[in-house]
Amino acid sequence: MALRLKWLRCFCSCHPGHPSAPCVPSPPPPSMPASSSASSLEVRPGLLSARIQRPPPRSVLARGFRGSAVRHGAVCEPDDPMGAPDYAQLLRNNREWVQSRNSTDPEYFRKLSQPQSPPYLYIGCSDSRMALNQMLGCKPGYMFVHRNIANQVSVTDMGILSVLSYAVDSLRVSHIIVCGHYDCGGVKSAIYGETDGSLVANWVNPIKRVYTENKQELLAIPDKKARLDRLSELNVLQQVHNLCQTSSMRAAFRRNAYPELHGWILDIYTGLVKELELPIKNWVEQGYLPESYLRYCPTSSPASSVS
Repeated sequence: MALRLKWLRCFCSCHPGHPSAPCVPSPPPPSMPASSSASSLEVRPGLLSARIQRPPPRSVLARGFRGSAVRHGAVCEPDDPMGAPDYAQLLRNNREWVQSRNSTDPEYFRKLSQPQSPPYLYIGCSDSRMALNQMLGCKPGYMFVHRNIANQVSVTDMGILSVLSYAVDSLRVSHIIVCGHYDCGGVKSAIYGETDGSLVANWVNPIKRVYTENKQELLAIPDKKARLDRLSELNVLQQVHNLCQTSSMRAAFRRNAYPELHGWILDIYTGLVKELELPIKNWVEQGYLPESYLRYCPTSSPASSVS
């Protein structure tokens, strides 16, 4: 066996596909036609076998997202309507943004490096179309942000519970916003089983319960798209309700801290944010919120009334 291993190492080091092989052309083995395009060779000395992989062609290595080629620093634009830049362009954009900021305000990054004190905790969807700062006109430092698929507030997820605890206990935020959006892929996946068998399916499974509990209302909506959009709204309401059941919120109430709760839905078709009316009084009656909450926070302030 030792002799066979030594023989294999010697053979591999002389093979064109090996990193240490000399840069000289080698004919294909007798068992493989010279015109063959196979990318690997089977070597079987007795009972020992090994597969020697030849490196893929440069044209394959240069393929970018969705097959777009990236050669000699050319900009790669994937086949999508947003026209995303290639990776190198992202870094160039950053440097241009820094230069622009410094030219406008030389003290910008010194001020940005000061300890944060955001008044808002934003819990939203991971969807790449949710351009938070641009849509709300927020400067850095205004919002503490947590995002996940379908803006879920799971009382067993340590990620969001840690974010909530830090925002409420340390940052002492004044507002907590749960923001969903129309045309949500996570909502679609929960109802139509597009990700069955995956971790995503497990994550969005609570939305199925929201659908079941509101099935009569949802089935009364004839348009499929409008039905899913309404489910996105109901999902937001459920996640705000889940917030009320967390230990961080209950601890805040006990020390007379009352972050104001908000449920938002982003109309992806228009870019407008709509604030949903929360059933605060019902939640107080059911014991999910203390009665003192009504004294400190308004029951609702629909964004549709804001002009």
